[in-house]
Amino acid sequence: MTLKMLIVDDEPVICQGLKETIDWQSIGVEVIGTAFNGKKAIEMLNRDKVDLILTDISMPEMDGLQLAEHVVSNYPDIKMIIISGYDEFEYARKAIRVGVEDYLLKPVNVDELLNLVKNVATTILENQELSAYPKEASDQLIAALLKQDEKEIKSGITYTCSVLEAYPPQKALPLYQKLVLTLKQQLQDRLPNKSFDQVELNLFENKDIRSLKDDFETDVLNLFNQLKDSEGVHWIIENIKRYIDKNYQQDLRASDVAEQHYISPNYFSMLFKQETGRSFSEYLNGLRINKASKLLLETSNKVFEIAEYVGYKEYKYFVQVFKKQVGVTPTEYRRLNASHDLRKK
Repeated sequence: MTLKMLIVDDEPVICQGLKETIDWQSIGVEVIGTAFNGKKAIEMLNRDKVDLILTDISMPEMDGLQLAEHVVSNYPDIKMIIISGYDEFEYARKAIRVGVEDYLLKPVNVDELLNLVKNVATTILENQELSAYPKEASDQLIAALLKQDEKEIKSGITYTCSVLEAYPPQKALPLYQKLVLTLKQQLQDRLPNKSFDQVELNLFENKDIRSLKDDFETDVLNLFNQLKDSEGVHWIIENIKRYIDKNYQQDLRASDVAEQHYISPNYFSMLFKQETGRSFSEYLNGLRINKASKLLLETSNKVFEIAEYVGYKEYKYFVQVFKKQVGVTPTEYRRLNASHDLRKK
């Protein structure tokens, strides 16, 4: 894989020299362009993919340090190397504190520069590998865990291990670790009242990389055992009901809600009906109509405004659903209850 590098220096001759006279291809780096100050560099970052920036520190308009601060804040995946003179050494040290990967002092030694860029490029590739951990495996496992389907969990573990076999053990270890931490966090997010912190993770305790597969399987099954301690599978629906209560005013679809909670639409429909006695649409409409009923009595808002507020885009559909559930139209409901209140007084 070839990494993209941008060279930034206010002297065009130096820019061209760094670009043309060094064999960047030999270390898997392509110079995609040059810029003569920080502002020009940022313009290029906005339109081109850049993995690495090699920049002088002293430049007009926007110097290397200001560029570094901008890049670290807005493009955290881009690595930077700064070139500075001895009299700018304090700037270089500050750049390191800001987040610059490394720096070189002038005059630049070509071999030293090439080795430094090579080392930084290696770090970039390792980070990209780590960030590209098998998401498909993660999705498969979290779905199986949430369904508490042991067969699918075992299948997900086998699939994950087969994917990560392509990596050398030293590189596979952080991928396994990131994957199991992702599973742990996703379970914690969906079960806020239950603690997964107490689950021991062998991948962080056992230093023997020969047992990666066994450790990974043990960690996933430990998470599963902690999950089984909850009362059945109804907690999934309890989480979903909380989600619906919070978002009922939005355009909610059963398939989207199922995806948000890592379960298949068919399984979601079956489980929701089983646990609540109602379909998703019946539950959502019931919640919205209850909210609308209160607003009809407690506010003077127009009926169509209340319909929109509780999540109905179509006024006629709102009236139809309201009458089906309450027995009268929203307007009749408001009038009847107003008359009742007057009689009470």
